[in-house]
Amino acid sequence: MIEYLHLENVGPSPELTMELGPRLNLITGDNGLGKSFLLDVAWWALTRKWPAEVNPGVASGLMARPARSGPAAIELSFHSKVKKERYRSEYERRDEAWKGRPGRPPNPGLVLYAQVDGGFSVWDPARNYVKKPKDEERTERQPAYVFSSREVWDGLKRGDTQLCNGLILDWALWQKEGGEAFRQLSEVLTALSPSPEEQLAPGELAKLSIDDARWIPTLKMPYGLDVPVLTASAAMKRVVALAYLLVWSWQEHVRSVALAAEPPSFDGTVRQPGLDAIRELVGETTLTRRRGPKRKKLVDSRDAVPADAFPPFWRLALDDMLGGYRRLCAYTCLYIERVSGGASVDHLFPRSTHWDKVYEWSNYRLACALVNSRKNDAMNVLDPCEIQDGWFQLELCDYQVVCNPRLDPAIRGRVATTIGRLNLNDEECLKARREYAESYKDGEISLDYLERRSPFIARELRRQGKLRKGDVGCTPAA
Repeated sequence: MIEYLHLENVGPSPELTMELGPRLNLITGDNGLGKSFLLDVAWWALTRKWPAEVNPGVASGLMARPARSGPAAIELSFHSKVKKERYRSEYERRDEAWKGRPGRPPNPGLVLYAQVDGGFSVWDPARNYVKKPKDEERTERQPAYVFSSREVWDGLKRGDTQLCNGLILDWALWQKEGGEAFRQLSEVLTALSPSPEEQLAPGELAKLSIDDARWIPTLKMPYGLDVPVLTASAAMKRVVALAYLLVWSWQEHVRSVALAAEPPSFDGTVRQPGLDAIRELVGETTLTRRRGPKRKKLVDSRDAVPADAFPPFWRLALDDMLGGYRRLCAYTCLYIERVSGGASVDHLFPRSTHWDKVYEWSNYRLACALVNSRKNDAMNVLDPCEIQDGWFQLELCDYQVVCNPRLDPAIRGRVATTIGRLNLNDEECLKARREYAESYKDGEISLDYLERRSPFIARELRRQGKLRKGDVGCTPAA
């Protein structure tokens, strides 16, 4: 959290200093004194991006500029993960930019800014920042997620990429799934309620009209009715939007972190050698020297490089992936045995169509060799890091993986396609799940062991009340 903020020749006063407390801070004053402006500066200080830079559609969050002639500076201090950080930025008039220490902002946590115009800004260190060495070719990440008031409800999209589904769709989906996200949303709404007598709680999903195909979330009112969130008061809408974005930000952050953090050695052992190999294959000069003969030019452009021509440097990342994924296949959620498992690196976006992702850690998923071969170049298989709690369920009578019948039809179709394409209910998969489940049921393995070897089975046994008597957090099996 920011502890100190000092402005020189920025904003309505020649100089301003704020020393903030450890939790809640209230800023009061007449209109036009710069209260919202201070929040814009605090956001920039933690993320190095002004909200309007990221989303020109928002009505606030423009870059701060000097109010008068002479030098201008923004200085702040806060505690990062391990130490107290101090940062100072000065305004360069010639470049019309704030200049300071380069590199990632030292702030280690999520930043959520509720803007005065009803919009929100979210910055996630796991998704919105990546160090890009000089001359490196890499797909740019979204610098932040800046929502207009309408985009909070209807979804955020940039180009062809859907960054966020929006409150209406996500809430309805979470509620139908009945999983962790909906539990968190319910708890956040309770925490943000004005009093114990006026609890904010989700009601039943509702349809607003014959022509509107959407399921609309509702709030339970103290007088006994469920009111659609779209027709709730402006104050309630603001609280609901904050609750949603708190949960969405955390859910997406956890999913991103689940992609095991890129190891420090990856850039030097996989990415840079791989990118140099691509340069050679298209007849360009490499950025680094290597031993051995130069590769022959094969094609004129990067997107024409054949999939089998990329040198398999990704195999050098396998040990790190095994550790990061705890030897769990990302697609079957089963432990990959050391002797017979056949672990492999799967490219989420295939080499045949995405040359720019061939040597990117974020495009790798740990997979057993059998499932990897079945997936091949398919693009209609769900990304394991996209899957939400409750999408897949387990039939304990025969150990088949099935779709949650309460899912939205579009999601249900993608789940069914994934099960079919990867053949997750073939005899080998059924046998593995049966052995784990029955070994646990017979007392041969502990719940802790089962959660390490097949967390999906452990979760389903817990959800269906089939854990052994005495195991924590369960309804004892009959």
